[in-house]
Amino acid sequence: MELESRIESIKTKALKKIERAAKVGNIKEISYFTEIVEEINRIADELKKFEAKIDEIEKRFPSDTTQETESKQTAPTGTAPQKNRVVKSPTPKASNTIAIVDLEKERRRSFIKEIRTFDINLIYINEIVYKTEKDNIIGIPYSIENASTPNEWNITLPFSDYDFIVCICERKNSEILHFVFPDDFIKSYINALSRTDDNNMKFKIIDVDNKQYLKMQDDSNINISMFLNDLESLIYI
Repeated sequence: MELESRIESIKTKALKKIERAAKVGNIKEISYFTEIVEEINRIADELKKFEAKIDEIEKRFPSDTTQETESKQTAPTGTAPQKNRVVKSPTPKASNTIAIVDLEKERRRSFIKEIRTFDINLIYINEIVYKTEKDNIIGIPYSIENASTPNEWNITLPFSDYDFIVCICERKNSEILHFVFPDDFIKSYINALSRTDDNNMKFKIIDVDNKQYLKMQDDSNINISMFLNDLESLIYI
């Protein structure tokens, strides 16, 4: 959709401005473009609401198959009665994407609320990227366990100079795992991670016998069990 592309383009430009400003410590520019990102996110959220409403309206229309069946069931007198056919109700347009986005937002909100108990207050930059009161940048991507391959999570995160990355991984039973990667770990392995076509970093996390690993681009596995739910380490950022 053209409008969605324009929204994403504006957001990407603003995020790049924020990234550059963060590297040189330009608080004024960070604040200015953060407001733009927040506004464009609000517009995107409203767009999703409109799309959901349109889906609901579309569901009110009976399918052509249903109408055809009803017509045959009310055949004129004198004609042979038609056998009733079982007609499946039109499958609702599942808003799976919207549901997952909402779930992601809720899990991230819960995490931000939880770390406030350590007197850590995060400042919004965009849905995934935040900064601390000390202007450290923290990425907070989310993934739910793969339906086809259990104990596996595929996460993408825009490439940037992060001070911390917290990967929120959710099991199918709703158990939440937080992997808290500090600056030194990120710098050691960031270039060994796979990338998407648009240069986003790919985090593939797997769980084998209750031990967790991060899969590298060369298919090697790095043990990340020590970073599991290590929220207290965030007090140093």
